[in-house]
Amino acid sequence: KVYYTALTIYLLEFVNKYLPSLQNTLDYVKIQPEKAGRRGYAGHHSIVLNVKEGMDYKQFFEVLTHELGHVVDL
Repeated sequence: KVYYTALTIYLLEFVNKYLPSLQNTLDYVKIQPEKAGRRGYAGHHSIVLNVKEGMDYKQFFEVLTHELGHVVDL
């Protein structure tokens, strides 16, 4: 969980630097153990990631990027 939190911070720093309009939009990113169903979901101001054990960083970034796209779209 610490590793994925660090990756999330890295991505959010990138977003803040290159997409400053999102700074005031995204309130939080929550990382939790995987639950049945979705790997992640996003609302207007938040992202929740359901991380399964053994998920590699590539899959993690794919889900995080996908959910970030929903925030941008909303």
